[in-house]
Amino acid sequence: MPCALLIFATATSFTRSLPTSSHISLQPHRRGSVCPGLGTARLPRGACSMTDVEAKPSMTDAAAARSLLLLLANRCAAEEAKEAALRDFMSVPPEQRDRVLDEAVSLIASSSDSLLASRRWPLPLPSRRAALGSYARLLDSMMREEPGGGARFTDGGDSVKRRRFVGVLLRQLRRGKGGVWALEREAARRRRQETSMAEMLRRTPDELETPAYAVVAADRPGGWEVREYSEFSVASTRRDRAVAASGVPIQQPSLPAAGGFQALAGYVLGGRNAEEEKMAMTTPVLSSAATGQMSFVLPSKYWGEGAEPPAPLPESGVQLGRNGG
Repeated sequence: MPCALLIFATATSFTRSLPTSSHISLQPHRRGSVCPGLGTARLPRGACSMTDVEAKPSMTDAAAARSLLLLLANRCAAEEAKEAALRDFMSVPPEQRDRVLDEAVSLIASSSDSLLASRRWPLPLPSRRAALGSYARLLDSMMREEPGGGARFTDGGDSVKRRRFVGVLLRQLRRGKGGVWALEREAARRRRQETSMAEMLRRTPDELETPAYAVVAADRPGGWEVREYSEFSVASTRRDRAVAASGVPIQQPSLPAAGGFQALAGYVLGGRNAEEEKMAMTTPVLSSAATGQMSFVLPSKYWGEGAEPPAPLPESGVQLGRNGG
């Protein structure tokens, strides 16, 4: 399918002020073939881009949102143009960015009644509504699958969360080929490959100890769970520490957090502690992006008050603590 047929709209920059009233014009390089989905806007024969969507001094937040969404959805627009548009957008005051993102959320939601937006098509269509439909499905998936955390996600409810997730999508779309249609296809592919929560639990050996917990929120079937655990003891270390040549052997030392896993496996499974005790493996392995820590749950005999696990070796970088409760 010719690239020119898949154009939605392009833009190279937004005014830094994003003022309060609007006019957007599409100026073609020269007369040429009609670009489907753009009405009277025209492309030169064989072209894969249009000249700037000019952000006039009277552009509204709604017009800015529409232009930014369609530029970054465009599978033919140059990566440099997308980078420049997003960079200019991020340079405006935060309250203006929030207004534009709120308009983007509204525009995405308005596509729900369109036939072209109602499904993911096997090939990218030259349609603004089809592009907005891809945005809508990606956004809905993020709302279901990403619980979020901290005040930036929870304060303000779903509207703030949707605004932030639209910002995430725009940043993902500024690089790479294929536009929003390809991003949705990749998200669907990864979803098919993911192991469900039920499958992970089925694969966990019955004999492994795990602290008691209650599920307080979940994405079913087979997504995430938010759990409240009873109190238990852990051994923790930095996830990003280097793999040590003198540490216990691990199968994939090049994987992220391999150094942290190696140190904890040495303490728990390899007997590299003050009492040279080799402990049984437990579940789950805990990892925190916020703190940069990885933790192994210790066997239940060390969960009670007054129970003292073996001391880590001084050079191990492993610390003991309690969690849950």
